[in-house]
Amino acid sequence: MAAIIETSKVITDRLTFLKGLEELLFNKDSKKELEERSQLHQILNEETWIFGEEYHLTASDETLTTVLRKHILKLRSKEHIEEVIRDDGRKAVIDLLLAREVPQNHKNRREFLVVELKRPSQKVDLDVKAQIERYALAVVRDERFDSRNSYWTFLAVSNEISDDARETIEQKDKPYGFFLMKDNFRVGLATWGQILQSCRTRLELFRSKLDYNATSDAGVALLQAKYAQYLPSIFNVNSTSIRDDVTE
Repeated sequence: MAAIIETSKVITDRLTFLKGLEELLFNKDSKKELEERSQLHQILNEETWIFGEEYHLTASDETLTTVLRKHILKLRSKEHIEEVIRDDGRKAVIDLLLAREVPQNHKNRREFLVVELKRPSQKVDLDVKAQIERYALAVVRDERFDSRNSYWTFLAVSNEISDDARETIEQKDKPYGFFLMKDNFRVGLATWGQILQSCRTRLELFRSKLDYNATSDAGVALLQAKYAQYLPSIFNVNSTSIRDDVTE
């Protein structure tokens, strides 16, 4: 019985989180304020399941982080990399990537998810497509990884995809969203609308059995409870006002 109750809570919390994330990404005011580095990245770092159930149990990997930073200039030029000062006075480069290693039953196989987070107000266009492709090619060829036993998924994500970029991810011989697929990696583009809908589809059977419907107010309240330090200032107002802004 305890396991059933715990599972039910996981499902309802996920559905509520999705509702809150929707408000965060699509509210006309919050999406202008939302920062990839200090806000969105920090929240999604704890919610990697939204990219697929295989990413529910993930762990940061020091070697992965090192490799991603080594090739970061393939993804963005020097002037777009933000430098910050650490507590000890040294400079540190903060990028926009959410990166995880996915545990596998077979120890000799490693799977990686690398997500390039764009702010909601920035479209994924052909420039972004070219950047993520160059970056993916550099990373998968890095000598620190065994190309035969590593598999990579690279995604560039934002609220919208330009018409030209969308043409590249609608190919008959590839799953929707991916424009490049090889034996050991794939590269694609996605919108938050697609990702949220995919999550809801996966959870629909459980939602219907639980007869649970998440509300916007509950979603915002959950974000405020778990991630208050990462939310735009608009989320300091009451949740009803936020909901009304989204539905206007």
